Amino acid sequence: MERSQRIKQLLLDFVALKTYTGTSAEQNNRLFYEQWWSEVPYFQNHPDHCGSYAIPNDPLDRSVCWAFLEGEMKETVILIHHTDTVDVLDYGPYGKVARDPLKLADLYKQGVLPLPDDAKADLLSDEWLFGRGVSDMKSGAAMQCALLEEYAIDPTFKGSVLLLGVPDEENMSAGMRGAIPLITSLQKQYDLHYRLLINSEPHERERDDEAVIYDGSVGKVMPIVLARGQLSHVSEVYQGLNAAELLAAVVRQTEIDPWFVETKHETTIPGATWLSMRDRKVNYDVSLPLLAGGYLSVLQLTHTPTAIMEHLKSSAEMAFHEVLMDRAKRYKTYREKANSPMPLLAAKPLVLTYQELCQAVIQQDPSETTQIQQMEETLSEQVKQGTVAFDEANFQLMEYTLSLWLQKDPVIVIGLMAPYYPAVSNDDLLGSEWITTALEELEQTVMRPQGEQLAVKHYFTGISDMSYAMFTADPKEVSAVEQNLLFFGGAYDIPFKEIEQLNVPVLNIGAWGKDLHRYTERVNIPDLLEQAPKRLDTLIQWGIHSHHQ
Repeated sequence: MERSQRIKQLLLDFVALKTYTGTSAEQNNRLFYEQWWSEVPYFQNHPDHCGSYAIPNDPLDRSVCWAFLEGEMKETVILIHHTDTVDVLDYGPYGKVARDPLKLADLYKQGVLPLPDDAKADLLSDEWLFGRGVSDMKSGAAMQCALLEEYAIDPTFKGSVLLLGVPDEENMSAGMRGAIPLITSLQKQYDLHYRLLINSEPHERERDDEAVIYDGSVGKVMPIVLARGQLSHVSEVYQGLNAAELLAAVVRQTEIDPWFVETKHETTIPGATWLSMRDRKVNYDVSLPLLAGGYLSVLQLTHTPTAIMEHLKSSAEMAFHEVLMDRAKRYKTYREKANSPMPLLAAKPLVLTYQELCQAVIQQDPSETTQIQQMEETLSEQVKQGTVAFDEANFQLMEYTLSLWLQKDPVIVIGLMAPYYPAVSNDDLLGSEWITTALEELEQTVMRPQGEQLAVKHYFTGISDMSYAMFTADPKEVSAVEQNLLFFGGAYDIPFKEIEQLNVPVLNIGAWGKDLHRYTERVNIPDLLEQAPKRLDTLIQWGIHSHHQ
């Protein structure tokens, strides 16, 4: 079967399987690979070169599916793609056909589901395939699997290739983080020299004839904030301090704060934004909220976790101060009108990192280290059993630690919540200069003859598993993450040491797609079946042979 037919067949087979992220349906990725392994003679003859690697302690029993083509040369390219997709709720009553691109196209042509003008034009062109996962990112899986099949029967292909289908990319990248021990163990077992890691997320275009390849990936930090006010009855509001007011002031101070806007090369990331904020009251009563919490998403290129924490701490101190000043001004009106005014709460701005809070608690009683650890283990087990959501567990751990502190004044505590994605760029990695030459050669010899241009961008801004292929930051940043990221080393972990030993260059080479995560998700058929596999094949070959060139 020729390459284009094989890619299409593999894509349709994989898309038909339900692998919705964060659900037990992600286990279905094994069904696709088990079928694939049975169809490829190389893996029938080498059953020890493929398998499913169970993610340790995973509450959903998910696995990384892998296949290793062992060549004469030890030079090895790692191919990764994620196997999970978002769900099909946005398709409404037609969710059942969202994973059947051919039936879905018929429905669209019948006008059953309204399409925006651009999507309708693509549909009528017959050059786009619609459906959940056709672009993000089972198209990448289909291309990688088809190429590996070709290499397995090509006597001129001397290199080695390790293919990984990882779950959970749309959530916390448990698949890629869990795959690092597999990658390193195979490296030791077969004495492999990893030259390049290629991800195949789809790309969007500014020009129809200009494909995009990324040689890095944006980072993401998720600070979590817990504000504690002063409890009081609503009739004595001036003697209390509303935790919701404190948190709201921090949100107002930091939402799309220009400090977070970074530009490096051609990439500019937006300011940080809050994904959740709420008081922590469980039941109604007439007292002020004592606690309020929230978390925000921070994209980063060069800002370190330490710098981000320091800026947030400074911003929170400023917000705290402004709340107290504003309350004093507003209290003045009440005091002037009341015959016997109640006093105004005397408070001072106090902001701590989670690490500083833990140190304060342990300093007053070293035995409380054990209590914090026990609470963390209890909450981790509840998360694993599905009785507590992970973000809620983070709040509960912060609240428990704060409750142990004998100082009861109003305070704002800032920590980090999973997931953490380090920013990665080949620019930061010694020995990756050959990639620039390879990309120039790709454009000149492969793409331009078929009427295509190439745009190389330094950062994939959609967040990706490439973040765990290298770690080039100051080692102090590992400590900053470990000490402030709740549940680190327990319910959530990043194998920093193994990643630093891996330190492999990265590229994202995928097919042209549009409207990812929407009901109009689609992939360009000519690019998927013809051009994108050529780009991918060319860079795999360069990765294998770059040390000889």
